[in-house]
Amino acid sequence: MGLVRRGSVLPVTRGDAEMSRVGQRPRRPPHSLVPPSTGSSPRPTSLRRTAPDARIEGMTARGTTPALSARPPATPLIRVLSALAAGLALLVLTSGLLAPRAAADAPLRLDGRVTDLTSQGVVGSTADAEAAISAMETDGDYRLWAVYVDSFDGVDRIEWADTSAELSDLGEDDLLLAIAVEDRDYYISATDTVPDSVYDRADAAAATALTAAADQGAPWGDATVVVAEALQGGSGGVSGVTGPLVVGGVVVAGAAVGIGVVASRRRRNGNGAGTGRAGAPQGQTTEQLVAQAGPALVEIDDDLREFEQDLGFAEAQFGAEATREFSASLARAKPQVAQAFALRKQLDTLPEGDDAGRRAVATQILQICQGVSQQLGAQAEAFDALRQEQATVPATLEELGRRAEELRGRVEPARATLVNLAVQYPPTALASVSANPDHASQLIEGAGGSVVTGQQHVASGDAAAAVAQAHVARNALTQAAALLDAVDSAQQDLANAAARLQQATASITADVADADRLAPGDPALAPLTGAARQALATASSATAPGGDPLGALAALADAESALDAALAPRREQAEVAQRARAQIGERTARLDSAIRSTNAYIDARRGAVGPEARTRLAEAIRLLGVAHEESATDPQRAVATLQQAEGLAGSASQLAQADVAQWEQQQTQQGYGSSGGGGLDLGSLILGGMLGNNGARRRSSWGGGSSWGGGSSWGGGGGSSWGGGGSSRRSSSSSRRSSGSSRRSGGGSRGRSGGGRF
Repeated sequence: MGLVRRGSVLPVTRGDAEMSRVGQRPRRPPHSLVPPSTGSSPRPTSLRRTAPDARIEGMTARGTTPALSARPPATPLIRVLSALAAGLALLVLTSGLLAPRAAADAPLRLDGRVTDLTSQGVVGSTADAEAAISAMETDGDYRLWAVYVDSFDGVDRIEWADTSAELSDLGEDDLLLAIAVEDRDYYISATDTVPDSVYDRADAAAATALTAAADQGAPWGDATVVVAEALQGGSGGVSGVTGPLVVGGVVVAGAAVGIGVVASRRRRNGNGAGTGRAGAPQGQTTEQLVAQAGPALVEIDDDLREFEQDLGFAEAQFGAEATREFSASLARAKPQVAQAFALRKQLDTLPEGDDAGRRAVATQILQICQGVSQQLGAQAEAFDALRQEQATVPATLEELGRRAEELRGRVEPARATLVNLAVQYPPTALASVSANPDHASQLIEGAGGSVVTGQQHVASGDAAAAVAQAHVARNALTQAAALLDAVDSAQQDLANAAARLQQATASITADVADADRLAPGDPALAPLTGAARQALATASSATAPGGDPLGALAALADAESALDAALAPRREQAEVAQRARAQIGERTARLDSAIRSTNAYIDARRGAVGPEARTRLAEAIRLLGVAHEESATDPQRAVATLQQAEGLAGSASQLAQADVAQWEQQQTQQGYGSSGGGGLDLGSLILGGMLGNNGARRRSSWGGGSSWGGGSSWGGGGGSSWGGGGSSRRSSSSSRRSSGSSRRSGGGSRGRSGGGRF
């Protein structure tokens, strides 16, 4: 039987199965830190990891790790595949015509447990990552590989990682962490025999560590360390939690109180052990800092253990999704605390006379403790907020019901507004808002149903389910309000455009006169003056019924920019700059309007809009900021930048509308509609981004709200953080284990959802 990955089947012939009985997974011995060799025999390794003191090794050490044995050699077929892959990579590299990137960025067969192929060698030493993998495999059920490259070279991250896993002959218990540092993209390749709880914990840990590496300068190798730590819990049980997670309401409540007690202690102590100790070491002697390091380590170690135990109860009370960030925080905190204990051991070896060295190490220990304390304390406070939500959910649902009634009263006026606008303007001018009242009405009605369902949960004593319904209702009402606001904004934008047409018409008329005066009969200017006159003719009728003032403004601006560029050599430089500055204000106002309307459209339909539209909108927002900087020193360049941004914003709007149209067609074919059980129908949930396409909650790529601060001529930068985080969805296909003769007699399909941008 083969290991199935994305529809491919590779035969498994790596030895006889080590099955204690049919259908049962044997306890696997630890393995080498190198993958299968293409040589004749595996080379042994004498690597050992000794942990004389559990605390010094970061609370997870369990004594001395036995010598690691090597894995069996690759099969003949794998060697053939590897040779073919190497030949293809060489062909691409030597041709120099197919891709400018290094061949190493293509899917590859791994030659080590931690492989760094980045141009800058971002990982540096792989010792910590390999030690974490070794410790994880000694006591856990899984094996981990990691590869860092500059880019996936345009290949989908799932395909890249799964292909590399296949080329490396990875099995059903093997995971591959693939990271493209320049793309800011990653994926963990795993078969669907790895439980969702384990996969999600590792995925969340990777996302947190990679974001810290990219944005805060944290070590890139930490991503491998925290994933190994996350996998060390085995088949999904929370390390350190013994007994059932849910023994009844009293036990769960007790766990919640435990988290609250720790959070309260942190607030009382000033956000943890490090605060006051590491925050201002200048006023303390070296001996005082050294004396504080030990108690700080003990306190943070106790807190970490307590938080790890309470996490299981928190998951039972709030659910895995609500505790995802807490789990990721724990996964990141453990190697940091382990580092602090290692520094404490180093501190003991420094001579008494090395005051500077001892002070630096002690300060670093206290700073680590402070950072971890604040990180975990923030998560505990988040749980406090969740518990507060449950306590106040009856009043929240009542308020949401009133809000739904208020918004319901705005739907018909919005419809009337669009009817009036349709008399004056063409459909193209109203395309982004024409369906808003109907969509808003669906969201409002669905939110009302969610409020009723939530109140039923309150009556039955299920506060957590009631809070979930309140979240759905609140998100739906927020989107409905944004849709109705967009109709009002469209009316105002169109009215303002009519007034701005007069100023734009006067400006380009002066340009045409300058062309006739400065270069009469110049054949190079004839097409440009002709385009300007055509734009003027269109503008003259744009304010009449059926006219498009926004479109006319854009045509005038483009014609004027082209004519100004041609006349620039004949004009004084000061006049050129002055005319460019005059255009900046008009173009900025128009671009601001386009960005706001397109962003509102995407935000209300983010479940259907793909990355292309979001990318163009994000780039338009970025270029708006660039133009703002250029306007002070080079107004002509600023005008060109704004013109480019306008094109991107228009393209984003068109792509977003096309995505929604395609999505609606697919929903019709799949038969999505009202669930019949109250609350929002499935189609509205998916379209609004409150559910993923498989019915699982997912995080909005726009953060649940507008990333455009509208109203400002030079609004903030920012943009889409497309993707990110993991999902608990499994691949729909899987293969079962059997009692065949191979060492791994079955497997699972790779290609599961997860990974993303960081």
